[in-house]
Amino acid sequence: MKNRIKFSFENIGLLVILVVLLVIFLSIYHPFLARINIINILLSVALIGIIGVPWSMLCISGGLDISVGSAMGFTAVIITLIYNNGVNLVLSILIGLAIAAIVGLINGLLITKVGINPIITTLGMLSVLRGAAFIIAGGEGLPIYNEKFRYIGMGRIWFFPIPVVIFIVFFAVGYFVLKYTSYGRNIYVSGGNERTGRVAGINVDWIRISLYMITTMAAGLAGLIFSAQLGQTWPKAGTGYEFAVITAVVLGGVSLAGGKGKILGALLGVLIIGTLSYGLEITGVHSFYITIAQGAILLIAVTIDQLKLKRKFT
Repeated sequence: MKNRIKFSFENIGLLVILVVLLVIFLSIYHPFLARINIINILLSVALIGIIGVPWSMLCISGGLDISVGSAMGFTAVIITLIYNNGVNLVLSILIGLAIAAIVGLINGLLITKVGINPIITTLGMLSVLRGAAFIIAGGEGLPIYNEKFRYIGMGRIWFFPIPVVIFIVFFAVGYFVLKYTSYGRNIYVSGGNERTGRVAGINVDWIRISLYMITTMAAGLAGLIFSAQLGQTWPKAGTGYEFAVITAVVLGGVSLAGGKGKILGALLGVLIIGTLSYGLEITGVHSFYITIAQGAILLIAVTIDQLKLKRKFT
């Protein structure tokens, strides 16, 4: 019961921050809560949210992946290149996501079986994928010729953009998995008390490996959507997204130390970052200041997380 109360208070705090931001921007720009602006906020955070859901689960399990931005660009280049060479769109997407899963598998094996630090492993993979994307694309953007391809990023279901619908589906599935399945419970045990999990027969390594694969596939899907929105695939697509994902997820209460966090909190973190960024942009604040604000939020969130850990073990 104590954990439930704590969880509620944490999310109420995030909700209060979100409401305060909305009130501030509404007072500055009165049409801020018009339907078009709400949709734009959701659209601006959809890709971060699509990656953020499995990234949160990975982090809760004790893992960490900072290569997701490069995975976006790399996978999008692979899918676009295959599709432009006459392969069916669905098959092109499946092949690209399968390759992304293999990348996640490599990350997971190097971390769990070889024992390389997650930051070092995924930092190295970030560089490998970015370089590979430039080589495969010949250092240039790849055009997208077919409207069916672009529909993935530009289409709508009712008045909701497809990326927003995908984000909502990811959130719903992630929430269900963590709250109601044994796989979700094993994720918490893997990150919270690895030794206990292994003694209980939980395959901690496979839990983390599977989440590295899912996270990289989600990043690949986000890269595909991003390219469909632009109408062109760029090898540098996704640059900086790993930073945005980490900021949103940690702000939402997911601990970098593992074992703690909720998908609902991560969702609120994503919405706060999106509202702040969009609000500053629509009120004419220069993008440099938006970057400073995001960095400050990340430092504050990580500091709070570390203080909680110190209080827990003292």
